[in-house]
Amino acid sequence: MGFSTPVLDSPARRPGSPRVVEVPMSHPLRQNFRSQPTGAARGDRVGFGAVLRRSPLAYGAFVVMSLIVLGAVFAPLMSPYDKDKIDLTSQYLAPSLSHPFGTDDLGRDIFVRVMHGGRITLAVGFLAMTLALVIGVGAGGVAGYYGGWVDTVIMRTVDLMLAVPVFFVILFLSSILSPRVSIVALCAMIGCTQWMEVARLVRAVVITTKEHEFVDAARTLGLPDRRILVRHLLPHTTAPVLVAITLGLAQAIIIESGISFLGFGVQPPTPSWGAMLQDAQSYLSDCPWIAVFPGLMIFLTVACCNILSDFLGEATHPTHAPRR
Repeated sequence: MGFSTPVLDSPARRPGSPRVVEVPMSHPLRQNFRSQPTGAARGDRVGFGAVLRRSPLAYGAFVVMSLIVLGAVFAPLMSPYDKDKIDLTSQYLAPSLSHPFGTDDLGRDIFVRVMHGGRITLAVGFLAMTLALVIGVGAGGVAGYYGGWVDTVIMRTVDLMLAVPVFFVILFLSSILSPRVSIVALCAMIGCTQWMEVARLVRAVVITTKEHEFVDAARTLGLPDRRILVRHLLPHTTAPVLVAITLGLAQAIIIESGISFLGFGVQPPTPSWGAMLQDAQSYLSDCPWIAVFPGLMIFLTVACCNILSDFLGEATHPTHAPRR
């Protein structure tokens, strides 16, 4: 804020007209009315990287999960052996430098097959949960925003599907489609039976958030319901949805492995962790490594998903003050 002060004794002024000089002055109450930095400006939202640095458990789970995913993606570059090549001169070899996970009953390298099997299992899990995310967010958002009979129909459908044993439904559908179940069909069956929890979480958040003033302001501006729902309400569901999807990924991997273990999932010679466990049943006493490594991959992946889900919830929620 500035005040104008006339200066009368300046040598450069014209006779009879005083020169005006702008003298910057600070208002004495300026500090009282200065806006304080908000929590968002101070960066009080704890990021995922900060959570990982503070938690060795979360950091370890993230590293292990990253290695599993990278191993599945770059499986053809991990070993010189072919995943389907039969070598009867190398049957039942124990883990060694040449075969880190040993060989199976047909002389195939288990390390290569485990990495290729991770491609199938992880792909089914990610694709199934992507489908569940789309259905769950759409159904929960519509039910929470419109309410009334729309909410009643959608949520009673959710309650009905939650009362049905999902694993046995997928097993029944897989048995109908057997002996050849495609990966796309398996992803569709798992995804269409895993969206209910996402829908319930999204509905609860939307019901709470739609009462805020910014939603009323958006309606006043004449924004359509679809824009209000997509641009203003659904972003608030990020935190619970991330946690639900991470837990759902672990559940989808277990379902796919169980279906393949029972022989109704991915069929040979395509490897998957569940199918490899089925092939190893007859060799548990003599060659346990044939079953140990596929089972270990399932265990590590599911454990990492469960650990990361807890820390994703913490990383996506604001705190009162950042930790130093």
